[in-house]
Amino acid sequence: MPSFPTSKRYDAGRSYRLVKLLMKFGMKNPYVTEKPVASPALFKQKALALRSYKSQCDFYTQKIRYTVAELEELWTNDIQTSFIEELDAMKPRTDDYLQLVDEYASLLELAAQELENRTIDIDKASVLDDGSSGPIPITLSDISYLRRSRIDLGAHDPYYAGTQVGVSDVTVGSRKNTEYMYTVYSDHVELVKYIGMRRTIEIPSELDGVPVTHIGQDCFAMAWRIKPVSITIPDTVTTLLPGAFRGCQYIRELKLPDSIRYIGNYACSFLTSLESITIPEGVISLGMGAFRNCTELLAVEIPNATLRIGNDCFYRCTNLRSVKIGDSVVDIDGWAFRQCEHLAEVDMNDNAKKLGASVFYDDIMLTKVEVPQTVKEIGDAAFYSRRGITVVCEEGTVAEQYARENKIKYEIKDAV
Repeated sequence: MPSFPTSKRYDAGRSYRLVKLLMKFGMKNPYVTEKPVASPALFKQKALALRSYKSQCDFYTQKIRYTVAELEELWTNDIQTSFIEELDAMKPRTDDYLQLVDEYASLLELAAQELENRTIDIDKASVLDDGSSGPIPITLSDISYLRRSRIDLGAHDPYYAGTQVGVSDVTVGSRKNTEYMYTVYSDHVELVKYIGMRRTIEIPSELDGVPVTHIGQDCFAMAWRIKPVSITIPDTVTTLLPGAFRGCQYIRELKLPDSIRYIGNYACSFLTSLESITIPEGVISLGMGAFRNCTELLAVEIPNATLRIGNDCFYRCTNLRSVKIGDSVVDIDGWAFRQCEHLAEVDMNDNAKKLGASVFYDDIMLTKVEVPQTVKEIGDAAFYSRRGITVVCEEGTVAEQYARENKIKYEIKDAV
């Protein structure tokens, strides 16, 4: 009988020739990995996988805690106590991470729905609607959180440079002590990172004989391990750079001195325990997302010196009841007060020129807002009209034209 070669090389060659033959009859090449195509089925599959991983993480996290609790009864010493404290400190961040995973899975499901039907109810307040207005037709690129992240610490602020006139950019050196990493300039100090362990923090007015004027980008951001509950800022500080206190969710008290002139992008965002804030009279600009997700804030008064309320500035401040906007505010940018679900009163000045897109969208308790005749630009979906908002305006103004074109109820105010 004839013998046949049995080497792996021969087997591989024979398999390759067999695949080529089958490909002639329409079989796909198994050696070519195709890039996955966006489809409803794929998005639903990924959403299901995310929720499955989240459930597994929940299960094993709880199992670890049960095991630690059992060991605590049998074995107690400094190492065990320290481990338990670290575990407790990590829990809020773990919960936040898992919530983010769940939210992303929901976004994938929304994307699947949009691809299937080409329509989607994008505003959560629509659940309160009687359904008469129907779904809102959009495209996939209109789902903002799939298009791009709105959190942009480096977003341009046209008013920032004006608050830094006369401030030196000559660096003397970078230094460190027991509580801070910081940079010394010829005329001021910028705090770079808080490395201390205090929960009640008093920022020094000077370091190395030079005044502390700037709280640096992300200086106290996400300080979840020490859970600071109070931060006192000296009256030498003029500038809160982007993300300065971002994510310090246990802060109940934040005293801003009258010396503050600029509050940067997301500087005080995600302070979910902060119930009140007094914005100093000298603040020129509130950056993008400056107070985003400060969910316990009840009322805000924008000072008369402020020129701009940045994008997303008070976005998702869900308990915010009233807003008073100072006399000098010119720009109220997009999403500035979006999803402020309990916002019922807005006192706008007579000098505002711009209302950005979706500025008061999803504000389901806001039934009436007075728009001054100085406003020359109003963005798309500036008001949430599906709950019957009324725009009060003067005849012949941009606000009246906007209300007419967007079928929003309006009242004509007598010109003074």
